[in-house]
Amino acid sequence: MGLIQDVGGGLLLALGLLLAGLVLFLVLALGTQYVRMHRRRPQGRLARADAELRAQLSEDGFSEHEVADAIQASRTRDDA
Repeated sequence: MGLIQDVGGGLLLALGLLLAGLVLFLVLALGTQYVRMHRRRPQGRLARADAELRAQLSEDGFSEHEVADAIQASRTRDDA
C-alpha cells in the first residue's frame, strides 16, 4: 500500500509541476505579446501622422524631397 501511495504522490507532484510550468509559460508568452502590441501602437500613430503630413504638403505643392525633409524634421521635433 505504501508503494502505491508513493507512486501516486510522485505522479501528482509531477502533474502539479507540469501544470505550474504550463501556466508560467502562458503568462510569459501573453505578457510578451502584450508588450509587443503596446510597443507597436505608437508606430501606427506615427505612420498615420506621416501620411497625413505627406498628403497635406503634397496638396500644397511641395516637392517629394521637401515633404521627406518636413517629415524627418517633425520626427526629430517629436522625439525631443
